[in-house]
Amino acid sequence: MICDKAFQIVAIIELDDSTHDRKGAKDNERDRMLKSAGYTVLRYRQIPDAERVKSDIDGLK
Repeated sequence: MICDKAFQIVAIIELDDSTHDRKGAKDNERDRMLKSAGYTVLRYRQIPDAERVKSDIDGLK
């Protein structure tokens, strides 16, 4: 979870390593629920560096 300075949730980060290859339906359902609750999910196949996360979050604004 990424929060802003006011501790409001900006995005949820999900790390999709090789164990997620068989869990597509479960991930899709989780994404749907989070989106319906007003959250953005950022998915990464590998642990992203800080600049990548910052860039992706800046792209949400």
